[in-house]
Amino acid sequence: LTLAVWGWHSAQKDITLYYPPNMQLSTMMKAGVVPEETVYAFVPLILQQLHLWEKGGDQDYEANRFRLRQFMTETYQRLIVSEIDDGTAKGTLRGLKRRMQVLPTSVYTDDSVQVVGNHWLVWLDVEILDSIAGMEVNRGVHRMAVRVVRYDINRDANPWQLALDGIEQDMPLVTEKEARKFGSAPS
Repeated sequence: LTLAVWGWHSAQKDITLYYPPNMQLSTMMKAGVVPEETVYAFVPLILQQLHLWEKGGDQDYEANRFRLRQFMTETYQRLIVSEIDDGTAKGTLRGLKRRMQVLPTSVYTDDSVQVVGNHWLVWLDVEILDSIAGMEVNRGVHRMAVRVVRYDINRDANPWQLALDGIEQDMPLVTEKEARKFGSAPS
């Protein structure tokens, strides 16, 4: 009886379950296993918030990094701080407004997420729009491979328990049509 009480008391209190987007589909899942669909959904949610600069990159980039710091590794945050310092020194972030959005053609497929060792690469096609003083200065379509890792942090701060760890590849594309032509991820 003592062993049973000790086992019950020392049992895991929290189990993380990741539900698939369509609950009508039958599925088997293991506690703690992160489905690739969940990893894919996490990336644009954080990346688009990080790159939404409504006041200007000189103000919003750092504010967004700080606000989203629980969803990014220390390594990626240091890289962002370095970009901010360089942009501030050169004056390229002053008044630069940015909006990043995932293209409607960039949907989850089996090729969208690749397991590489102990992390994932998530492939997204995004459009980045930069403007200064209301005038468009850059509009580009990019195919990005975003590195994502498990992140053991307070669940209240980051319920996903995932973090962006950097942009592994950023390939400029000519148009959204070109993105459709090449599919979701390079072979």
